[in-house]
Amino acid sequence: MKKYTWLVVLTVLATVLSGCAFYVRPIGPPVVAIGVGPPAPLVVSVVPDAYIWDGYEYVGWSGDRYVYWNGGVWIGCNDVVTGRFHGWTGRNPYYRSHAAPYRRGYAPIHRGGGGGPPRHR
Repeated sequence: MKKYTWLVVLTVLATVLSGCAFYVRPIGPPVVAIGVGPPAPLVVSVVPDAYIWDGYEYVGWSGDRYVYWNGGVWIGCNDVVTGRFHGWTGRNPYYRSHAAPYRRGYAPIHRGGGGGPPRHR
């Protein structure tokens, strides 16, 4: 019995000292972990009447509701985007007269000298 005990001890010691990775599989049924991720952004089913580039993203509005373009769909503005947009509108009070009307089915067009997302062809 002592012979087998020493054999097991030496095998474990050699494995640990060699730097090899090993693990002990627990006995019993596998454990399933269910995680809750961050909430999904609010995808808006309406498109804006008009939009404008505020230096960070395209922001559009339809009535009193603000949305922004994420590169593929209009998403309802969260507090951060809305606050940044309201700060920008405070410095640009005539922004609505410079806004572009939104055409359904087309990506927003950057009217400030390039740098915007690609247009649909």
